[in-house]
Amino acid sequence: MSWWRPAPTPPEPPDPWRDFHRRCVDSNGREREAALRDLSRLPAELHGRALPLVLARLNDWVRQVRAAALQALPLLLRDELEPAWMAALPDVVRLMGGERGAADGAAAREAIQHFLLQSPLRRGALLDCAPQLALPVQRWLVVQSWHYGSSAERLLALCGALRSADARLAGQALRRLQVQGDDWPALDGVREALVQAHFPGLRLVALRHEQVRGRMPPQEEAVELAFGRHGATRDWLLFNADATLKPLLQARAERLLEAQGPVQSQIAALQLLRALEADSLQTHLHKALTHPVARLREVGYVLVLPGVSEAEAVALTCRALADPARRLRRAALKAFARGRVALTAAELLELSRREPRAALSVLNALAQFDAFTRAEAALCVLAEQPVEPHMAIQHLRELERALARSVYALSDRQTAALQRAAAALRTHRPELAFAVT
Repeated sequence: MSWWRPAPTPPEPPDPWRDFHRRCVDSNGREREAALRDLSRLPAELHGRALPLVLARLNDWVRQVRAAALQALPLLLRDELEPAWMAALPDVVRLMGGERGAADGAAAREAIQHFLLQSPLRRGALLDCAPQLALPVQRWLVVQSWHYGSSAERLLALCGALRSADARLAGQALRRLQVQGDDWPALDGVREALVQAHFPGLRLVALRHEQVRGRMPPQEEAVELAFGRHGATRDWLLFNADATLKPLLQARAERLLEAQGPVQSQIAALQLLRALEADSLQTHLHKALTHPVARLREVGYVLVLPGVSEAEAVALTCRALADPARRLRRAALKAFARGRVALTAAELLELSRREPRAALSVLNALAQFDAFTRAEAALCVLAEQPVEPHMAIQHLRELERALARSVYALSDRQTAALQRAAAALRTHRPELAFAVT
């Protein structure tokens, strides 16, 4: 009897997309190839969903599958699928980097690039949406746009890339311009783009290119370059400047410093006076050391240090280590670490007692001494100055590691000195648990 048996489950209606997707990602290459050859049977409204699968199969490891994907590609190169192509741009860029099938792969890449970028409207729409895309996709779109459109459009795109904040893209644009001919800096819009570039080194390349051909910038432009932010351009200009330009630059720099112009211009003026070895440099440098802007104090400190006596260098460095600006303290620490100024541990300890806010800078400077000298002075600083507990503990752990790494065993006198310093630390700062054995 069969009356108790359940009724058979009716078969599911055929799903063209599910069947295509299953076959297109099948591990069997013949199934993938057959699915791609049947793409024309897939309803047209599903072609946009199939696009990423076809792009992946264009770089398939089976030659026959790549050939089938190439034959299916023209079905997807249609204007109505433009939204699907824009959504699949990351897959397109990955395909462009594929290495399988040099011959058929090149044909597919060329067809896709032509479809995406040949139309001015579509090319403009793609470039407009580029800032919202991943960086590799942005770069690919911009670089490919240099190959399409009129010569004026290509030049405009290259100038836009020169002004880009992407250093790699700006460099590619410069190299692309350099193959345009010897007079590429004179092309329409190139000079303005180099002036507005985020990376002044690009402008220096153009200046050197012009120099080889016997052309130097006019005096007005040379003055602008000399007071710009790019030090290498300034050095190049001063090295190649004629005799009439240097006095003009010196006079303008002195006027600007006396009038207290913009900070960046004052920094350029100080660097110019130093390069020109002007007699007025030291006066302006000492004024910069007391300027309210930390950046100008830092530049003044760095420039004045090589021209003062050893005692003055010590005094300037001690003042810089106690400066409220972190960048100036960092500059002083760098100068001390590089041996540009000689400070003893006793002088650093005295500085921390005279200027308590310099305690952390003193602790960092003590790292340049041997383990015993550093430990003895640092324990005194930590005991005498109100260093925050978490910073104090960090320095104490660094002292422990420095003593453990030392290849010289401590003498009895040194051990006793460290124990006295540790005892004083425990007395004044009981919240810091530390002992020297």
